[in-house]
Amino acid sequence: YDTKAISPSLKLRKFDKEEIENDIKIYAEDIKQMYSRINDYLSGSFQLNKDYAKNNIFGVVVVLEDANISRKSIYEKAFSLIETSLELSDVEKNYICSHIKVLSLRSIESKILENNSIIAALLEQVDKSEKWFDYEYSIQTVYNKGIPLYDAYVKNIKERISQKLNSIYED
Repeated sequence: YDTKAISPSLKLRKFDKEEIENDIKIYAEDIKQMYSRINDYLSGSFQLNKDYAKNNIFGVVVVLEDANISRKSIYEKAFSLIETSLELSDVEKNYICSHIKVLSLRSIESKILENNSIIAALLEQVDKSEKWFDYEYSIQTVYNKGIPLYDAYVKNIKERISQKLNSIYED
């Protein structure tokens, strides 16, 4: 998969229509670029040591801070931007919605720290159009255990905080 990182405008917090439209355009342009990179790969522009079928290629636009803008409006804007240079079939629109995602960095970090696979979550939603515009993608599981090093770190921090609090209350 490929990634692109962006951060929303601070003016967006004022709920200014112009700023919302501007961020929609930024996200949509990133989706367009991701779609273009996927097509570049499929046309042979990138030489990799393995060939991948289109349905096994995902693009992720990583936002440092998610503006929580309607994903549907972002994809619709992306379609209009792409269609300035080529006609998109419904199949291609569905591919874009199911394989190119806008995710926050925090969402991806959470998956990693929870020992969950973002790839598995993306694969799980491909055939479920009702999930294409979600802000988070996850698979609920009880099988994954925490990452041992991270679990040890959390335990250590909690013990140190507890010791510090105990020493404060003892004084």
